[in-house]
Amino acid sequence: MADVPIDHDVIEQLARAVLGQLSPLSGTRGTGKVLVENDTADAISIEKNMYLLPNVGSLGELADDLVFKTRPNPDTLEEHGVGGAWLVPANDSLEVDVWSNLGGARHNLPAATVLRWDPPLTGLGPTVELVDAIVDGANKPDLPRLDAAVYYEELDSAKIAKDIAAGRITAPGMFLIWEGSTPAEGRTAGTNQGSSRADTERRFFAENYRIFVIVSDHSSDGQRRGSGLRLLQGITRLLSDQQVTSDFEQLTGLGSLEILGRSRFTRDERHYVYQLPYRVHRVLKRLDTRSFIPWLQTHIVASAPGREAPEPTEPFVMADVTDPNPPGPP
Repeated sequence: MADVPIDHDVIEQLARAVLGQLSPLSGTRGTGKVLVENDTADAISIEKNMYLLPNVGSLGELADDLVFKTRPNPDTLEEHGVGGAWLVPANDSLEVDVWSNLGGARHNLPAATVLRWDPPLTGLGPTVELVDAIVDGANKPDLPRLDAAVYYEELDSAKIAKDIAAGRITAPGMFLIWEGSTPAEGRTAGTNQGSSRADTERRFFAENYRIFVIVSDHSSDGQRRGSGLRLLQGITRLLSDQQVTSDFEQLTGLGSLEILGRSRFTRDERHYVYQLPYRVHRVLKRLDTRSFIPWLQTHIVASAPGREAPEPTEPFVMADVTDPNPPGPP
């Protein structure tokens, strides 16, 4: 994203990008158009993969488990995913294509649904409306399948059912948790910082995440275990060593996505939970808000000692003096 604000949440952006990479496990994406109005005197560019959250329910609750984003504009999309922006003319409106970040019938929405830009886009109002109903979102017909996947704060092994309800997911589903940022080489001080330091203004940091896969197949223990491990395998294959998602979102600025392991996490009488930690490396650049006065430049006209300005153009007569080495009489 160009010209991101100082407080842009890169951590959540990376989480959403990874969730979108897993869309083949969730089914067919829902697609539609939103009407974007530009009340300013300048045309406004909207890049691909700008996120929106719908307001749903009788109270208009913001549904952060139903994430949408702008599709690439086919008229401006170049090879290898470059471009794809939408240009909203000054004092005019434009219908912009959007689709759900993940697949599934749960992303089908009625016409005139209000969606909110998240994060807000400079120059545009905070919300847009869906032009027509979204009806083409569909669940994956076979297993393994993710019925829902959300970016969440934490999964409590002692209160799995409570977190599932709070996250509004159904099993088989997935939680994506951010665990923290660490220096690339584990050091941020001292003279030897390894690859943590790129130069005087940039550092490499690792963003660490953990995926929790939750299954609740009631057929048998073996079916629950098999369903969870197959999902874990599918997730591994879609994420391993990726640098850019299939939607052309940059995951890492150094190397590729690194899967750090796979294991079982916990279980209760209804759910089996498996986990997959991974990390991506990003570049953090210093933002300098200081201001400096212009350089003071001076021009001095002077003459050599004993002469008047301007200096004569004839070359100076230089008298060479020699000293014996080692010191002593010549």
